[in-house]
Parts: sequence; structure tokens; C-alpha cells
Amino acid sequence: MAESMMAPVSEAEAMAAIQSSEEYNRGNNGTNTNLFINYLPQEVTDEALRNMFLPFGDIESCKVMLDLTTGQSRCFGFVKFRTSEQAQFAANAMNGHKLKNKTLVVKPANATNQSSVGTPSNNVYIKGIPQVMTTEQLQNLFSPYGTITECKILLDPVSHFSRGMGFVRFNSPPEADNAIKALNNYVLAGTVKPIIVKYADTEEERKERRSRQLKRRQLRYSPYGMAPPIYPPAAVPQVTILYSMTIHPLP
Repeated sequence: MAESMMAPVSEAEAMAAIQSSEEYNRGNNGTNTNLFINYLPQEVTDEALRNMFLPFGDIESCKVMLDLTTGQSRCFGFVKFRTSEQAQFAANAMNGHKLKNKTLVVKPANATNQSSVGTPSNNVYIKGIPQVMTTEQLQNLFSPYGTITECKILLDPVSHFSRGMGFVRFNSPPEADNAIKALNNYVLAGTVKPIIVKYADTEEERKERRSRQLKRRQLRYSPYGMAPPIYPPAAVPQVTILYSMTIHPLP
């Protein structure tokens, strides 16, 4: 299979992948000792990245993030220093640094930057699934992050084609969390739009969403901001109209 060009990586996507990695989470206590490095040249390896940042302090871990399909560099990674002072020193020195035809972006990698992805559970909702992707391929995409107990792609009831949405259920919520952090906003090889990965709605959230949708539909048909009353057949008010007629004699 021919390898496709990697799509540009957004910072949100990069941060999600970084925070899902074992190196990031090991010993991460919320201090700014971890640096996010974006726009790395394609050929930069873990070792090259380490050598690049070694002059600034003691490096505890160093990782260039790779594409899950092709194994190629996704052109971003992170370096974890022993102290926040060393990390800040490296960020000040290397942010904006020119490396071949790229300008590096170097900043603290804070876990608090990740956006909300729903109520934690072991069930994950995926939107933007390519039409040609099979259930087996979807399962292979998510299987590195935990034990999958259920995987399905939603089909149109008439055409039986994929609706571009699906669900993956893991054995535990932490496994689902790892998958969301790694794959939310991920651009699959050969595609241009990222997939959206979040926790599936709970039953309570689904009921609340249906209630909001019903209210919106009712408001749509009322010029006064509220729905007209709907009577059951037996409760429709009965109106009796009386007619009066006056008869005048002919002259």
C-alpha cells in the first residue's frame, strides 16, 4: 500500500496524542517539566531530538510521535526534563528555532489544555469514520489502547451504507480515556478530515438531548415562543354554534 502524505497536525491533536503516551503520564505531577515540540522535520528521530535538547538539562524521557498506520513521524513530540527550570530554559532557547525548513514551536505540555470529551465511561463514540472503513479496521485502530468488548459502525437502515459513525466499548474507562486522548482529532491516512472521538452519551444525557430537540421543534411552530396546545381526541373542546333566522312576510 502506498504511503500517503501526512496531514497537518493541529496543536489540539498533538496534545491529545502526547498526553496518551506512557512516557508522558509516567511521573507527570502537573509541573511544567514536559515540553511539547511541534513542526519537527520528518527525519528527526527520538535520538536526534534528545541530542537537540540535551544541552539544556537532564532529560528523563524523549519521544517523537509516530503515525499508527505508516510508522512515520507525525512531526511533533515531547521532551521531559528533571526540573521545571531546565524545561523553561530549553523552551526559551528552542522556541522559534530554525531547523532545516521548519520553525520549531516549543512550549510546556500541560494536561489541562485538553478539551472536554464527555462523561467518562468505557464506551466511546466515533464520528467521521470513512465510508470504506470496516468494523474490523475500526477495531484494529482502537485495539492498541485496551481490550475491546464491542465494536460497531452504524448503518443506514435503507441503503445499509455506513453513516460515518460508530461505537467502541472497552473493558474499562481508563482504556477508553487512552483511546480518546490518542485518536480524537486524528487524521487517518488517505483522508483530510479528522475523526471525532469522545465518550458516548449516557442514558440521562440522551434523554436530556431528546427533550431539548422536542422543545426546539415545538418552538419552531409557534410565533409566541411556546408550542400550541395539543389535545388528545377525547379532550378536544366541543363548540356548539347557534344560528338564528328571522322570517319576514312577503308584502
